[in-house]
Amino acid sequence: MPLGLLDAREYEEVTFQAEPGDTIVLYSDGITDHINPSGTEFGRGRLAQLVRSNCHISADALILEIFKELDKFSTVAFDDQSVFVMKVR
Repeated sequence: MPLGLLDAREYEEVTFQAEPGDTIVLYSDGITDHINPSGTEFGRGRLAQLVRSNCHISADALILEIFKELDKFSTVAFDDQSVFVMKVR
């Protein structure tokens, strides 16, 4: 459910403790639902591994890396693709 789409919609709230060095990635379902020509989804596991392998680079560079990997996975997108990366200092 898109945030703020429905006035009466209640959303689950999650509290967590971020530590210096943490990388926080928020993304739309168009990232993980991205499908290659054989019908395989990019998936959360592939995204998580990509983030873990590249958490040492800047937030901007990580966003570019995610989209580069999506383009290599498949050049056809059927949904919105939004990524927001925060680095905790």
